[in-house]
Amino acid sequence: MKALVIGNSQSVFVRDFVKNMANAKFPVYLPRTYEIDVLSWNEGRLIPNEKVKEITVKVPRWLQKIPKLRGIFKMAKFVWAMSRLGSYDICHIHFVGIEALLLAKLARKRSKRLIASLWGSDFHRTSKRFKRWQERVYDRADYITFPTNEMLESFNDYYQDRYVEKLRVCTFGLAPLEFLKRTELTPKDCRKYFSIPEDAITVCVGYNASLQHRHKEVIRSIAKNKPHLPRNLFLIFPMTYGRDERYVAEVKEEIRKLGISNLVLDNFMTPEESAMLRMATDVFINVQTTDALSGSMLEHIYAGSVVITGDWLPYKALEEMGIDVYKVSKPDDVGGVLWYMLSNFESWRGKNHASKENVYEFASWEHNIKSWVRLWR
Repeated sequence: MKALVIGNSQSVFVRDFVKNMANAKFPVYLPRTYEIDVLSWNEGRLIPNEKVKEITVKVPRWLQKIPKLRGIFKMAKFVWAMSRLGSYDICHIHFVGIEALLLAKLARKRSKRLIASLWGSDFHRTSKRFKRWQERVYDRADYITFPTNEMLESFNDYYQDRYVEKLRVCTFGLAPLEFLKRTELTPKDCRKYFSIPEDAITVCVGYNASLQHRHKEVIRSIAKNKPHLPRNLFLIFPMTYGRDERYVAEVKEEIRKLGISNLVLDNFMTPEESAMLRMATDVFINVQTTDALSGSMLEHIYAGSVVITGDWLPYKALEEMGIDVYKVSKPDDVGGVLWYMLSNFESWRGKNHASKENVYEFASWEHNIKSWVRLWR
């Protein structure tokens, strides 16, 4: 069978999805393998092989410095690339953004089955007007998937059962979980790898460079409580993707003024390096504006990090897994909560150890591949 995946292949979600679907072991009674084409609006990190081919939209160098013209060119070429493709048994759209809207009609014509997978922000961070535009994808899709039941229910409530027969929960697996489960490395080894002092109390703020993570608000909150915080505090800022260089520069200036030992990660990390960062972290702070269920946060929990997160985020799934997190009502509360938590840190450390295998069952490819395979077969 032949499948077309439409999505941003720079994303670890698309990369790992394609890798795992290409290698999925189907039941003996249904022996199928897939040839997978990936149509991406950015040059990604897929490794093409006999099962996987990547089709990317490239922009001439002279256009790269003209944002508006560059965007129009990419969109036009994206539609053109799709129009040149043949027919597929399955067309699977990952993330229902503007690119998906442009290709929905062509994708329906080119495939026997059309699947649309929402990730979170493509529902939670979109306007009512854009939600109306997204209906052109939902109307044509055979299935619409969500990473959690909570997000599915929110979507179904919004559209008042209009698409209820199409809705499915399919959770992405997290490649770093496989590494965390099998590695013989210790937190000490991981700290050494990142040049973090062995005796430091490490606090990781967010998981990418997006302003949605409110880095500046968190830093200012920590600054207000700095006199009460341990001198061996060490802050980590993963800024490896979702970058707006101007915003990143502003965050770095706030970090400089804070005067606390820190590490800013600018370069792309492999799944193994991401897993090692989780192991090197004592406290993970996640107070972004919206989220479905952060994969990075789940990896931190599995690795043993204590989590501070926002009470506005829909994390019912964590409660169902028996996971304890410390909730704040606004980013300005983070510094005070960090002070309180670190003053009695041993009572928090290891609190989720007994429940961490629930995270693995919820978010590993080993346990989640079956739900995706059922949609494709």
